[in-house]
Amino acid sequence: MSFTENILFGEFPKNVIDQANAAARIRTSAFVSNRLDLRGKTVFAFSDTPDTPTESAYSLYRKGSGWQLGIHIADVCEYVCEGSPLDIEARKRKATIRGINTKIEMLPETIVKELCNFTKNGDKLAISVLIDLDGEGNVENIELDESVIRISGMCVYNEIDQLQTVSDDSAVMVLREKYSPFKTILDDMYELAAKFCIRRIQRGGLDCTRFYRTYIRDEQGSIVDFKRLEEPDSRAMLREIGYFAAECLGEYMLKKKLPCIFNGRSSIAKETLDYLAELVGAGDSADNSAYRVAQIANLAKGTPYYGFVCDAIAYWIPCASFSNQPIDNFFCACDHVVSFFNPVTHYTDLLIQRTLKTAIKAGSAQNLNLNKEKKIVSETTDEANSAERFICKARKQFSSACAIEYISNNMANNFLGFPIDTDKNGEVAVMLECGIIGKVPLEYAVDFKYKKAQPLEFEVISINSGENTALLKPVI
Repeated sequence: MSFTENILFGEFPKNVIDQANAAARIRTSAFVSNRLDLRGKTVFAFSDTPDTPTESAYSLYRKGSGWQLGIHIADVCEYVCEGSPLDIEARKRKATIRGINTKIEMLPETIVKELCNFTKNGDKLAISVLIDLDGEGNVENIELDESVIRISGMCVYNEIDQLQTVSDDSAVMVLREKYSPFKTILDDMYELAAKFCIRRIQRGGLDCTRFYRTYIRDEQGSIVDFKRLEEPDSRAMLREIGYFAAECLGEYMLKKKLPCIFNGRSSIAKETLDYLAELVGAGDSADNSAYRVAQIANLAKGTPYYGFVCDAIAYWIPCASFSNQPIDNFFCACDHVVSFFNPVTHYTDLLIQRTLKTAIKAGSAQNLNLNKEKKIVSETTDEANSAERFICKARKQFSSACAIEYISNNMANNFLGFPIDTDKNGEVAVMLECGIIGKVPLEYAVDFKYKKAQPLEFEVISINSGENTALLKPVI
């Protein structure tokens, strides 16, 4: 049985459905009295369509010569209590993952749609991070609290991106009218995101455009092609704000001496960095820090290797690692990051949210049983790492399944790839542009001298759909 088949959980158990239905009947007003009331603030969310629910929302308004930035995350913990049937099932599933003909939901649809996502319907419970900034975007104060918000509007990504054009055609004019109440706020968000990005890069963070691979299906639903798309400006803007908020929250927890789960990325092995450096002409270095990775990524821009470098970085640093102590974060180039932006669909974020709610209730380390809380956080961190490894493996499996289907439907073609490694048996691993790692067996590997820094064409000899791998032969 393949890994993909192993993680198909089927229907939710009856006791989980019953608990979700009961939670959906609870009125939000029952929780409001002891929360920070932000219903009078302009709070808006971003999504793919006007009707797509989302787990996070934002607010920004001028405060003196600066701003107050608000990041508001759905308070899932209020409905998914630790140890409850809902929690046990979510812990087992670990994430909402969508792949080829497969969808794994972490929580039942009832509770997700009614309670644990933001839509433009009524009051919503949230965990809010409020950050006071001066005119240059420097932090003056941070507040973390349980809140109640009301979504003022839903911003659609592709519509927001069209607003940035200079076009005056009728469609753009309609969008400008639609988003006119948020224009000043959106302009300020882009301005702040640019400031945050510049500072992050100066500390060694990656100025590396995010690409994502999308597979194209024919009328029968079969994958026949793929293309690489660049991350839209609106998503990049929110990502920068998210990085900044995660760093601010980490600093807040450290300053308050409150136990929490910090997240980051492990470093790339020196041999891998040497390979990428050779690819883009970065030169030799003993350094394998985020600074060198950032240098390599920046040098790759504008070259035929840029997409491959992005893929390679994502492949070799595939998942977050969690700790109860601050750790280096590769993408942010921060020393301490607390990220909890997807508690509806990501169990690790739900675990982090629980530690934050404990911190909110305590207010300071003086109001906690520190030894007990540190032990709980340490155990929870181990669980977060286990969940993250599972999530990473599942997502990679689903992505590989798409690539295999594409290869199966195009067996007459050759496929472009980059040799990346030779194992102890002499077989060569190849990263194919369509999205998987293939292998050149020894009988073909000995017939050609490859350079790691050169793309090559490969013929697919055979594919193993169960393991989502392909055997390759170089086209000499």
